[in-house]
Amino acid sequence: MFAIGDSFIYGENGICTLVDIQRKTLAKEPRVYYVLAPAFTANSLVYVPTDSPRLAEKIRPLLTPEEIYALIDGMPAVDTLWVEPEAARQDLYRHALTDGDRAPLIGMIKAIFAHQQQLKADGRKPRISDERFLKEAEKLLYDEFAYVLKIKQEDVLPLILERLGIEDNKASKKAVGDYI
Repeated sequence: MFAIGDSFIYGENGICTLVDIQRKTLAKEPRVYYVLAPAFTANSLVYVPTDSPRLAEKIRPLLTPEEIYALIDGMPAVDTLWVEPEAARQDLYRHALTDGDRAPLIGMIKAIFAHQQQLKADGRKPRISDERFLKEAEKLLYDEFAYVLKIKQEDVLPLILERLGIEDNKASKKAVGDYI
């Protein structure tokens, strides 16, 4: 059971705060729901039945600041996460986005970025699905880092670069894959 005011990651909704616990009748039967407010989506609420183990599995704790800094420090050593064929890669990336482990997200970002650079050098365009996975992975990481470290989302990449000893005056306009 969670308490009002707790924050955590809830599936693809990202970081949410538990703002209320209500008994409501939705879908014709009364149930008790967690009422979640996504941190980066204004005027939005998510209702999660408290008695649904499948949905409760989507709730993951936030990293601590120490865990975030350790993750950043280890970014250069994370292996890229790329497989062929595309369908297998999409399954792998979907799992990486939902399983709660942040290192595969970094591997995914590194792999997609490197692949995009190779395609660009060959005069080809990246797959839309890979671009979507890249954006989702970066959003998950940046949102969590910003929320936990109490910084703006646009300050996450400069923080990562500073921590890794990389200088770039235009960092806020680039992606983490440009550097790691």
